Amino acid sequence: MGRSSRGWGALLAVAGLALFAFVVASQAASIEIGPPVPEPPAIGGHLAVVGTAAATEALRPLPPNATSSATAIATASTVAPVLAATSLPTDAAVAPAHLVVRVLDDRRQPIPAATVTVIEGERDLHTSRSDSNGEAAVPEWAQRVRGTAPGHWPAELALGNGGERCVLLPRARLLHGRVFLADGRPAVQATLALLASVPHRCAFPASLPPAATRTQSDAKGAFSLPWPDPGVHDLVVRAAGTGGAVLAGLSATECGTAPLLVHLQHGASLVGTVLDAAALPIRARLEVWSRSAVPGTPRLGPADVAGDEQLLQTTQANADGTFAVDDLPAGPAWLVCPDLGARVAVTLAAGTTASAQLAVPAAARVRGRVDTAQPTTVFLFGGARHTHRTRSAADGAFEFPPVPPGRYLLGAVADDAAPGMHAAVQQFLLLGHCDHAHEYVLAAGEQRHVLVPAPTPPSGAVAGQAFVEGQPAVAFAVVLDPIPYVGARARTLAIAVDGSFHGSDLVPGDYEARLVTARKTSASATCRVLAGSTSTLLLTAP
Repeated sequence: MGRSSRGWGALLAVAGLALFAFVVASQAASIEIGPPVPEPPAIGGHLAVVGTAAATEALRPLPPNATSSATAIATASTVAPVLAATSLPTDAAVAPAHLVVRVLDDRRQPIPAATVTVIEGERDLHTSRSDSNGEAAVPEWAQRVRGTAPGHWPAELALGNGGERCVLLPRARLLHGRVFLADGRPAVQATLALLASVPHRCAFPASLPPAATRTQSDAKGAFSLPWPDPGVHDLVVRAAGTGGAVLAGLSATECGTAPLLVHLQHGASLVGTVLDAAALPIRARLEVWSRSAVPGTPRLGPADVAGDEQLLQTTQANADGTFAVDDLPAGPAWLVCPDLGARVAVTLAAGTTASAQLAVPAAARVRGRVDTAQPTTVFLFGGARHTHRTRSAADGAFEFPPVPPGRYLLGAVADDAAPGMHAAVQQFLLLGHCDHAHEYVLAAGEQRHVLVPAPTPPSGAVAGQAFVEGQPAVAFAVVLDPIPYVGARARTLAIAVDGSFHGSDLVPGDYEARLVTARKTSASATCRVLAGSTSTLLLTAP
């Protein structure tokens, strides 16, 4: 009996092994492995990227009857040798790392379609939108983000402090009110906007920012506006036939109280003629600006308007030089011809028409020679409207087109003109002078001949040492943040074993240098980078 049982057991074991072999064979036969992966060609000691493309081809979907375990075996055995042979970084075959930030309102309800912007990090800024769950993905290098959404106040969140990654956006309060014309009737379809408060604002701006909070009054002159953020704002109002109105310095406490009443004045008008130096009419582009009680002129360019005054309206003179502008606010103003560098002061009164004659002065001319043995680019900077670039001849000679009288910065730059000119202007604005360019005051009709020094270096450098507890800060890094913004982004500099660091090709300007690790600042200092020179810096932390 025992022998018979052992015999039957052996027979059953053999049958089980045969059945297992049959199942494995049928599973393997049903898997479509695909064509063999070609060996990628070698380029410069490394395999070409075409190997990765071939591996991707081998990862195409398998038939539905293939099991997950068999799929894993097939893909691993087919693709792994190719990925290992390409010498690519490990993260080249995976999705880039990111963080998930949730955007919630003050009731902790998700806010879909909110905008999450990275406002601090080592790389360029990044923007993403939240989904229906209020979740948005930001790069893993992000250090600080700002959340915004219509009808909510913006908020910021530091990501390096741990805890829940939630940006809480409070719901905006509503500003209510009514708008009336000078005769007491409701102002229908008046345009209203809430803008960040600025000094000397006296009228509705010539153009609104794209994200400005705006609305229009109804048939009864009533309006309702969500308050954009907890800051102070100006309510600006515009309506046809009026000079508009500005209610400056409003705070969020104005919301939810009694309705705000806005009364519009009659608009002022300005007419006149534009004449050149020979008293001939000119068809020119004109601008009307507000005029500050404190007179001022820009540091560079023709003397048109001061920096703290507001553009009210633009217009075009007729062929005979005449012009007319309506719906202006009452008060002192400038009539400016920006292209020709002319201006005249006027005073506007509500419900009246003022007249002015604008005489355009004779243009000035600048020519000269560059102190270099090869052709180079020469710039004449007078602000955004009055800047010229020209190429010097083989002997260094150059000449600019006629320019309005005023103050200009003149210098030579390398072939890439924009960085060199930016470096010279930035240094002039910071220090009041520039080592690589000169300031010239040009009078009306003046003919100026100048000698220009060698081309301006487009950038500067910084070098220094960093120590923590008296030892070289090898495990740290130095982050350079431009303050104020000087046309550059943050730079991260590595620290050598002796504690030294160096950064080149920096846009001239002021920077904050921070000694950081694990997103925490251990020491900081400010430094000034000048074109063509290296600034030194010492960072120490206890």
